[in-house]
Amino acid sequence: VALFDAMSTPDNGFSKTEAESASFPRVVEKWFVFCLVWSVMGSVDEKGRASLDHFLRDIDPQVSPIKSIYEYFVKPSQRE
Repeated sequence: VALFDAMSTPDNGFSKTEAESASFPRVVEKWFVFCLVWSVMGSVDEKGRASLDHFLRDIDPQVSPIKSIYEYFVKPSQRE
């Protein structure tokens, strides 16, 4: 929660006006996954990272199979 709180700033795509828009849940989801990867999933070794990478892809099919989940980041200006 602390990592998400730290990242939920206007510079990262969060604002009161954005909270009312249709795209806001998608932005929150992207930041949640980013925080999950680097808080929980960031503390495992290489074998664990591969296992968690596959697990996250099973529950979130929007992640491209080209890169590891650890290679993705949120682009606030583009909402992706």
